[in-house]
Amino acid sequence: MNSMKLATAEAWKGERMYWDLASEDDRQLHLSRYQLARELYQPNWDCLDAACGSGYGAAFLAEKVRSVVGVDVNQNAIDHANARYGKSNLTFQCADLQRELPFSDESFDAITSFETLEHLGKQEEMLNEFHRVLKRNGVLVISTPDRNVSERIGLDNHFHVAELSKRGFVELLSRSFSVDKLFGHVDGSPVPSHWRAVHQLLKLGTRLDFLNMRSRIERAFAGPFGWLRSHFCHMSATPIQRVTDLDNATFVYVIAVARRGD
Repeated sequence: MNSMKLATAEAWKGERMYWDLASEDDRQLHLSRYQLARELYQPNWDCLDAACGSGYGAAFLAEKVRSVVGVDVNQNAIDHANARYGKSNLTFQCADLQRELPFSDESFDAITSFETLEHLGKQEEMLNEFHRVLKRNGVLVISTPDRNVSERIGLDNHFHVAELSKRGFVELLSRSFSVDKLFGHVDGSPVPSHWRAVHQLLKLGTRLDFLNMRSRIERAFAGPFGWLRSHFCHMSATPIQRVTDLDNATFVYVIAVARRGD
């Protein structure tokens, strides 16, 4: 199966964005976080994009910095990224962020990792590995949904293992890093009850692994899901804004800029 067919088969899940299949709103929503990171990065830096997905963000960073390595646990995503974006200063490889990363200590000047923490049970282990492979005073730009906002507006994502509140996110980061700045991104409104029911049915479908049902469902819904997903939550693509109040649940996503200080 070629890279675009793999992308189409996976895009309906909503957890990896494939640039050529995404709407313009989705593109801008996701790329804006990489734009924030790129403004902070220097041309002579070596960077890691952890949970790089389909590779579009790593490719965007590679236009400015000396080198970028993108890692993701999904081999299909890595195959697509290598085929679509690979070049001399940009490489992609499979890696599990809940295990030891295949890099030496202090390998990178900066790390990006967007909407990753909530997918992992071993969140602190991932951050410890980021600390290990990041150079002293290196920069981490990382984001996650605010659990308090998700609960308020009715977001229910079965791919998420453990969402954090804004305060919990900062407290977790502070065990390994010095948090310099905090930003909020995207306003959300509650999900209508009838679309919640549709979402529940789709969630049930993804768990049907017997008789190869899951792969059949993925192929069948690859196109329609992109349309359906827009009804699960209305996202307002507001500009990324600086935030200081840890307990004010306003933005769907929280973005932290942190440094390895020791």
